[in-house]
Amino acid sequence: MSIKNSLYQVSLERSKGLVDYLIGAQNALLRERNWSVQNIGPSQRNPGPITSALPIGTVLAKLASRPLTVLNWRQTSKILTYGDELMQSVKVSDLPYVVAEMSYTKPLEGEALVRVFPPASGRKTESPPRERISVPVYDCRPIVDRLDLDEAGFQVLKHRSSFNYFYDPEKVKNTYYPESVQLIKEATGALKVFVFDHNIRNQPRSDEGEIGVREPVDGAHNDYTLSSGPRRIREILEDNNALEYIDHRAALINLWRPIVGPVQDFPLAVCHARTTKLADFIPTRIQHYLEDNLETPSLTGEIYSFQHSDAHRWFAVSDMQPDEAILLKCFDIADDGRAIFTGHTGYRNPACPPNFKPRESIELRTVVVFP
Repeated sequence: MSIKNSLYQVSLERSKGLVDYLIGAQNALLRERNWSVQNIGPSQRNPGPITSALPIGTVLAKLASRPLTVLNWRQTSKILTYGDELMQSVKVSDLPYVVAEMSYTKPLEGEALVRVFPPASGRKTESPPRERISVPVYDCRPIVDRLDLDEAGFQVLKHRSSFNYFYDPEKVKNTYYPESVQLIKEATGALKVFVFDHNIRNQPRSDEGEIGVREPVDGAHNDYTLSSGPRRIREILEDNNALEYIDHRAALINLWRPIVGPVQDFPLAVCHARTTKLADFIPTRIQHYLEDNLETPSLTGEIYSFQHSDAHRWFAVSDMQPDEAILLKCFDIADDGRAIFTGHTGYRNPACPPNFKPRESIELRTVVVFP
């Protein structure tokens, strides 16, 4: 028995126990709050705590075609716990760190919305209410060989690019894309890699209104949700006439690299996936606007905003250089216990020296298909 027209043909029998538990937990919460599934509006769609390690193949298939409904877990088991004990081979007490103010989204009762305007418009990105919370950000340099994409949700690579024309979009697509495809294949064992987008970030160029350049992101988030992730994978496969891979495991993975180094003012921080749970992630509608129309969005999608938990453990690569890169998992269709996604953001580094170089970085968005 399988779900017709789902992104992947997921066996219902394989995960029947999980589905029954989800339905039972959801119905218990609905009865408690006197809600029905039919009257749950956008402002009430706030998934309850599920770890990123939870097997969710069947759940993904169901959620890909409809909005998230309310879930709540009433039991505690090994798979639902999270924290330091689940970060295999990582002992944070041995690592250097700085205490930084991380920009989290405040817990919300209404709908979360992000509006992204072009730099040339002079309008700043509009985000849900945020709160800055001081957290330790650990330097992961001493443990880069123990960080695994499927365990931590991110991985650090040593790779010197032969490409230098990062502010030329066509050259980036024609030269840097193919180079990065090969790098990602070698790092992940992928069968196919489809690069579909990239972002260049630099504060001074963004402030000057340079087209195609944005400021560093200052707000913890994840690029996709349990609903938008499967849809985006299917869209990219369709766009590349590659639907023959629809039954393969696939993931949305970003490749982040400094253009100049060292990165000191606004490094990328990533929250270890094993220290997160689904309740930390807030489904958020995101609207993108173009220069010629600042009233009607040209594109609307869904991301996760990220709210604070004391269990979070944040990591960054100190003084990162252009011959280094980070693979960042933003969604994985796998339901076998590996990390699915995790929170990430730029942050203001309190140890930044006064003579720093403003961060310049490029981030590729890709669909990675596995054998």
